[in-house]
Amino acid sequence: MNTQHTANGFTLIELIAVIVLVGILAAAGGMFFADGARGYMAVRESSDISQKLDLTIMRLEREFRESLEITKHNGFTDISKMVAETPAGFRSVALNGETLLMGKGEDYPTPSDGYVLMDHVKNFSMTLNSAKDEKASASEDISSISITLSYAAQYGKTQTVRTTLFLRNNGNIGSSTPPPGGVTPPEPGDHCFVATAACGGDLHPMVRTLRAFRDEYLAPWAGGRAFISAYYTYGPYFANAIAQHPVAKICAYIALLPLTGLAALLLWSPLGGFAILLALCGIFCISKHAYKRARHVA
Repeated sequence: MNTQHTANGFTLIELIAVIVLVGILAAAGGMFFADGARGYMAVRESSDISQKLDLTIMRLEREFRESLEITKHNGFTDISKMVAETPAGFRSVALNGETLLMGKGEDYPTPSDGYVLMDHVKNFSMTLNSAKDEKASASEDISSISITLSYAAQYGKTQTVRTTLFLRNNGNIGSSTPPPGGVTPPEPGDHCFVATAACGGDLHPMVRTLRAFRDEYLAPWAGGRAFISAYYTYGPYFANAIAQHPVAKICAYIALLPLTGLAALLLWSPLGGFAILLALCGIFCISKHAYKRARHVA
């Protein structure tokens, strides 16, 4: 085979090599652009899904937080349908196929009489929790509802959110009937929590981080639930005082910053959070030992 260069261009071997290299570059470039496009679509879809999930959970919390009695449900664990009586009337939720429906009647909502709360739902389940045990044995014992909601993403993985809805019940955990005459029980003030009062609203990232820490680390065990109960009892008094004094509001906000940072580490990087806790404990022990030694020398 003649491999001599000519004035007309490449040799056959060089031409074949160039074509192969161009093909490799084209394939790599196509894969790069395809992955980039899929990544962009996945990120955009993930942002939309996160907003949908957030709004759906917020709506469920708004509608069922004031529940006086769970009048109808299909079990106590992995519930997909529920009807609750609230001061504003009956509220119902049900998973119909892949559509999460909500209604205002005394029966489960249907596509004909309910409205769509969220579509493309892969899984929706609720668990009724008792004031004494982790799972309720009767509707009058319910103090909180654990909610799990999964969305079937088209480009990314299925996204799942979990939260615990603590029922206010306005002091009537025994699930008593609403007062006569349609009188709505008094609701607590806007500043129910110290973090909410310090941050100015319940949508602040610090408030949401602390609530996620509560659901993840405090709610699952008895000691944490006892702390939550005590905090819900005395917290509003401190919150109202903080909300009425700007200086106290600033001081509370500054004091909550390191606690929120530690809570965020424990939520999204548990090893880092526990490492910081161990380091702080070590520093405290060393400082205490040094202080005792200094007093002994003096």
